[in-house]
Amino acid sequence: MNLEGHLTHFKDHKATLTDLGEVKILDWKNPNSNHYRIRYIFDENYYKLFISGDLGELVAWNPTNMTFDKFEKHYCNNPSYFIEKIQCAERQIYWYREEQARKELKERLEDIYYDEDEYIEEVVEDCMEYFSDEYGFDYYGIFDMLNNTDLSDLDPDYWEWLTDCGKQISVITYLYLLGFSLAMENLRSISQ
Repeated sequence: MNLEGHLTHFKDHKATLTDLGEVKILDWKNPNSNHYRIRYIFDENYYKLFISGDLGELVAWNPTNMTFDKFEKHYCNNPSYFIEKIQCAERQIYWYREEQARKELKERLEDIYYDEDEYIEEVVEDCMEYFSDEYGFDYYGIFDMLNNTDLSDLDPDYWEWLTDCGKQISVITYLYLLGFSLAMENLRSISQ
């Protein structure tokens, strides 16, 4: 994901770390503004991370490495791993793209049935009626598809993979991780 455009929002940010022993608070903000302000609170006794600020709130947990010292190494370059540890979030963790979903659905069905292009195209169009940018193919839509499309005839196990069609990690998730990395760079530059 290209986040260069978002770097301008962080250009005047400064990091401050408050170490309270089992609780560490990293603030990443512009001293003169609340714009793109992020606070990371690590409760190392319970291996929890609380994120709050201008970009929304989030809680993540992992009993092996959700600590201030391990976060950058284990999560900042691995957004998928980070998402697995999120318990709740105010903002969407994923976005769904219609064209990407259409393409992935068609490719999946073509892998199963090579010689039925026209039929596959019809099934894809029928399925796309149940797609939304906010939820993709959600479970309610999948249930309706069972009765209203031929998708189950092409692949009876479609419900195992359909919810991933068109799914992309949201920009907000990347910004939380980018913000932490930039804050750590800022802290390291101060300590030199």
